[in-house]
Amino acid sequence: RKGWKEAWAAMRAKLALLEKGLRDHAAETSASDELLTCVASGFASPPLQAFLTGIGENGIRRWEKAMDSGSQQVQQQASLKMLPLIQSLLFRAGELQGLARWEERFEAAGLGEAELEALTRHATLLMHRVMEVGAG
Repeated sequence: RKGWKEAWAAMRAKLALLEKGLRDHAAETSASDELLTCVASGFASPPLQAFLTGIGENGIRRWEKAMDSGSQQVQQQASLKMLPLIQSLLFRAGELQGLARWEERFEAAGLGEAELEALTRHATLLMHRVMEVGAG
C-alpha cells in the first residue's frame, strides 16, 4: 500500500506541475487532455514540451518506475484478496452441484446442474487468470 501511495503522490505532484505550466501558458486544456492528445497524435504542445524537458529523462524514468512498482503492488494485493473469495465460491458451487443432483428434494429450489457447472467452469477460469496475474 505504501508503494502505491508514494507512486500516486509522485504522479499528483507531476500533474500539478503540468497543470501550473498549462495555466502559465494560458492553455484551456487539462493535464490529462494534454497527455491524451500527445499519446493519440504524437504532438506535444509547448507547455507539455516544457514540462517534459523540465522533468528530464531521468525524472521520467523514476516516475515510470514508481508507477510500475505501485501498480504491481496493487495487482498483487488484489490477487491475494480475490483468490480466497474465488476458492470459497468454487467450494459453495460444488456443494450446490451435489444438491442439484438430488432432484426429488431440491428440484423445486431451481438448482440446475448445467448452470452450476457453467459457474464452476467460469470461476475456475477466473481463478487461473487471477493466479497468472498475481504471479506476473
